[in-house]
Amino acid sequence: MREPIASFFYSRHLDLPEEMGAVLRYRTAAAEALGYPLRGGDAVFGLDAKAEPVPAMATPYAAMAVNTSRDEKLWPEAHWVTLCRELLARGLPSVFYWGSAVEEERVRRIAAQVEGAVVAPRAPLAAVAAGLKGASLTVGVDTGLSHLAAALGCPSVGIFVSTPLETLRLFGDGPVESLGGVGKVPGADEVLAAAERVLARGRA
Repeated sequence: MREPIASFFYSRHLDLPEEMGAVLRYRTAAAEALGYPLRGGDAVFGLDAKAEPVPAMATPYAAMAVNTSRDEKLWPEAHWVTLCRELLARGLPSVFYWGSAVEEERVRRIAAQVEGAVVAPRAPLAAVAAGLKGASLTVGVDTGLSHLAAALGCPSVGIFVSTPLETLRLFGDGPVESLGGVGKVPGADEVLAAAERVLARGRA
């Protein structure tokens, strides 16, 4: 977050449009400030996750990042139920992650309506990251786990309902898609179609 008072002491100002997206803007700002050339192409994160995954799944699965820091960024629970049922029909049971009591209640409500759904135990971030890395697909709202899954190379779909896609869409080492935008709530069918596309690209 920008500190308005601190900006008075800046010796150099960069005019980088929001439309560049957060990742490219930050990369460009660092390159300009530190005086090195920015190589073309998308960022390559090269992350790895070597911890024991939570949960340990013996079959392919889809990771669900349902929760986020602000309620206005949530996707309707009924849409999650529809999506997870459709993914199960395609051989991908859902694994839900959470980090607080409120978040646990939410994922348990959704999981209770979906056959074969798994609510992961609360775990350190390294173990959660390994779980995301091992997933065939991650679907999530605008939250850290969604962005982490994309950076780890997991085929990922981001659902944005109060965040402009121009600034904070998903970037990653694998196939990703971002849907929605400010005041736009993608339907479950739209998200499912995007999931099928990233899955197909991930298998290519």
